[in-house]
Amino acid sequence: MKKKITTLFLLALGASMYAQTPDPIGMGVGTALVPNKSAILDIAASKKGVLIPRVALNDVKVFGLEGDSKTESMLVYNNTGTLAKGFYYWTNNTTTPTESKWELITSESVLNEKITEVKKYVKDEITKITGAAGDLSYLVAFKPDATGSSTGTFSYLVPSAPDADGNITYSKTEITLKDLVLMSETKTYMRTEMHDIKDPKDATKTINVVKAYWYFNEQAVNNWLKVDGNDIKDILDPVKGIALDTNIAGVFKIDVIDAVNNNWSDLFEKNKEYIKEFLKTTPGNVFVKEVEVPGKP
Repeated sequence: MKKKITTLFLLALGASMYAQTPDPIGMGVGTALVPNKSAILDIAASKKGVLIPRVALNDVKVFGLEGDSKTESMLVYNNTGTLAKGFYYWTNNTTTPTESKWELITSESVLNEKITEVKKYVKDEITKITGAAGDLSYLVAFKPDATGSSTGTFSYLVPSAPDADGNITYSKTEITLKDLVLMSETKTYMRTEMHDIKDPKDATKTINVVKAYWYFNEQAVNNWLKVDGNDIKDILDPVKGIALDTNIAGVFKIDVIDAVNNNWSDLFEKNKEYIKEFLKTTPGNVFVKEVEVPGKP
């Protein structure tokens, strides 16, 4: 009888203590009754572990446990389901309940596996385009200016030499659209040389006419661009540009005066043929007077 009374007293005392504290007294397994005041459960063992319930999870959005409580922080271990093996905890989405799901507790090994998968995917996609695995130097990006026009800048990746581990580092290099167009164009230019002559209609005046054309081939242009300070936009500038000198490799002069004089007879004969054809097709009477100029053919 005394034993029963003692048991009832202890139960009543325990109930009183539970009512006076927000959390029950912690429980120890393999250790003291209250091993840690901040812990509700403390399990001590030197060669044994704790087995979390092992279940089969096939869909992260299906709770799948008995009672379907969908209790937040429910912890299980998936070992036979179609999802990846590992510890999962249930998380509720209060905004969109249908998006509540099991979250996998990720480990370093899982992260490494995913990183490896991403690396392989990127490498495979690059190989599909370039046929050269790991080469990113073909990647080009265009950034328009603030107005959204096509006068922005291109950037491309320049690979470095492989380091001791075979890794390649890429640095971004910018090139303007203007530079890109200039590089794709043929670097040949023509420049006009002008001079003053007496006006044949008024001897008291002079007129500015073409004296010669100067042609600069790619060799001349490239050699000139190699000099520090020279810019392609100044190539035809009378002061900054390529000098009008036939002694420079790739520079050629086309003398307009000589060309006209050497071909004057040919030009005159062609004009005569044109005049004849004009007379044939002109209705009515046409009179032509030939005027001889001394010293002129």
